[in-house]
Amino acid sequence: MRNRYKNLRWQTAVRITAVMLFIFPGICVADSVRLKNGSVLEGIVLDADDVTVVIRVDIGKMTLPRGQVEEIITDNPQQQTELQQQWQQEKAARRQQDLSAAATTAPPEGPVLVVPRESAEITASAAQTAEPQPGVAQDTAKQARTAPPRPFVQKSLGEGYYLVAAPSAVSSGSSRIPLVIALHGYSSSAENFMEFWKFEAKRNNLIVACPQSRGRGWTGADSPWIFKMLDDLKRDYPVDSANIFVTGFSQGAHFVLYLGMSYPKVFRAAAAVAGSLSRARESIGAVSVSGHARIPVLLYIGTEDTGERRAEVRRSRDELRQAGYRVSYREIPNAAHVYMSRYSQEICAWLKTLEIL
Repeated sequence: MRNRYKNLRWQTAVRITAVMLFIFPGICVADSVRLKNGSVLEGIVLDADDVTVVIRVDIGKMTLPRGQVEEIITDNPQQQTELQQQWQQEKAARRQQDLSAAATTAPPEGPVLVVPRESAEITASAAQTAEPQPGVAQDTAKQARTAPPRPFVQKSLGEGYYLVAAPSAVSSGSSRIPLVIALHGYSSSAENFMEFWKFEAKRNNLIVACPQSRGRGWTGADSPWIFKMLDDLKRDYPVDSANIFVTGFSQGAHFVLYLGMSYPKVFRAAAAVAGSLSRARESIGAVSVSGHARIPVLLYIGTEDTGERRAEVRRSRDELRQAGYRVSYREIPNAAHVYMSRYSQEICAWLKTLEIL
């Protein structure tokens, strides 16, 4: 009974947080926790291990069972600081509104139960029975949904779609520039992964394409669609065909190794964050490291990722080096199975050493 009560509490908080993020889409987001039930929490990840994940959101601190978490993606400390400052500003504004309302409202009769706004102990019945107020409240919600234009565009292609970020004033007739294809993790999204790459396009003068998987993850059957996307990009953007690079996280990184090893004439280099050859062969398709041109490969893994994943990435490093590949291998201290902005930035720096950027 106690476990059921705990589950009800955190599930209720997840629902309420998701509603708040929908109503206020302009919030500065630092970290994302994607749950297996499809919900996404956005805030600041305080701690994550094999048992629990602790995340601070606007309504308080939440502890989630690790078994309910599908993926964690963290951002840089600067955005975390900005998010905390935004929460403080919003909290001060709410307190001012409460004081103003108290000054103009007659005191109620009888005892009053005061519930702090910051408390995460919100009941399911409160979330389910809450209804929008007419008039001003509806207008406010409508204004809150007005977000600034995104620094990337969405393009439909057959049964799927992809997102593209490019330097301003770029057209198909411009000088050729490099292309980065960035593949999201299992059960994640192109929108989520583009958050870590959208500013690298302008900063490094490159085109970034984030395709959306047509299922929850990637398979070898997605390869033809990836090449259709490449043809589509070449028609609309000045893609340098000699400098096409592929990168990805987790299951997307498995697909990266599959594509990079299978099509070295298409991809100039590959970077896999928490990806391995063994899992690529298991979930994507056959991968051979012999009989092909050897492209440069960058492998990342966090020291706090699972021991099994770390061992798999190290075996991939050894297998590729033995086959003659030029492999750069990096273990990130204190990093769990999460993607961070530092990966995108360091990958771009690595591409510059290869004279791709």
